[in-house]
Amino acid sequence: MARILVLNNFDLATARADVAAGHAPDQALYGLNHFERQGHTVRIAPYHHSRALQRLTDTTRRFPIPLGDLDQQASVLRMARDADLIYCPSQNVAQLLAYLRALRLLDRPIVWVIHHPLDTGRLRRARAPVIRGLLRGIDAYPALSGPIADELIRVGASPARTEALHWGPDATWYPAAEGLGRGVVAAGRTNRDFETFARAVNDTASPAWIVCPERHAPHVSVGGGTEVITRDLAYPELVALYARARAIAIPLHVRWPWPINGLQSLLDALGMGKPVIVTRNPWMDIDVEALGIGIWVAPGDLAGWRGAITRIDEQPELAAEMGRRARALVESGERTSERFASQLLRVFDRVLSASA
Repeated sequence: MARILVLNNFDLATARADVAAGHAPDQALYGLNHFERQGHTVRIAPYHHSRALQRLTDTTRRFPIPLGDLDQQASVLRMARDADLIYCPSQNVAQLLAYLRALRLLDRPIVWVIHHPLDTGRLRRARAPVIRGLLRGIDAYPALSGPIADELIRVGASPARTEALHWGPDATWYPAAEGLGRGVVAAGRTNRDFETFARAVNDTASPAWIVCPERHAPHVSVGGGTEVITRDLAYPELVALYARARAIAIPLHVRWPWPINGLQSLLDALGMGKPVIVTRNPWMDIDVEALGIGIWVAPGDLAGWRGAITRIDEQPELAAEMGRRARALVESGERTSERFASQLLRVFDRVLSASA
């Protein structure tokens, strides 16, 4: 059994406690609980340990060469002798460890999960050698979609070190929806186009809820059928809102470098068995229309959003069938958090065998 040391871009220890208490689905743990069920030992690096290193991390974020979270990485270096493998479910916190590994100054293998394209920003051509060096220091870097894995290879990744993972929802956590529901929920914090969504809903007869931080709330006045919720909702509260709705909307700002945001909301839709309306993104490889679980809308397409919301509102039979197909992907085992963890464990086994 492997000893796995983990660092991430949010506090996984708190997330693990929430999952253990039944307050949240387990997909946000990126496999940790499933690793433990298989007999592996999982240790999470302290999320906040040194204020000085946290301040230094904030300073280095302005550097053209990313160094990641110096506080967590310092903890990992202190703990690494008691680990067999370092696992980072996020690509933006462990760059310094990868550089050390590439320079053969760190003897523990590293596995990242890649969410977004690496070759981004105005200095991407100048940073290309840095990216290649970074990738040399990561023993495996599976991606959250096939297009992202292909992009990694394009910028110099080894095809033997990357593959597409099938991130999925916790198959047992989501409650069964009672009835079809009415209206659309759009919830999220990152890269959301709530402005276009709010304007589109104003032109329909459908009720809607927008759940977001105050700073991301739409500026357009919303109609009486739309509620904007800017307080933090606990996961059970958000799921209760999903249960009342007919569909889940994921309106995104999609422009270069086209980050692959919105996947958590998509997993919620699968778990709840709800149709999804989502801004088309070239990095997503869950084709909601081909699978019959939702509707694509072009970026910033006001008329497209208006038409999709109206279609879901006026065709309940279609919405119900989309929802059934969404949940069937989970019931079949094709998209679940457990399958995601199993894929990662195979990656870990391969990396550990190669480094033995």
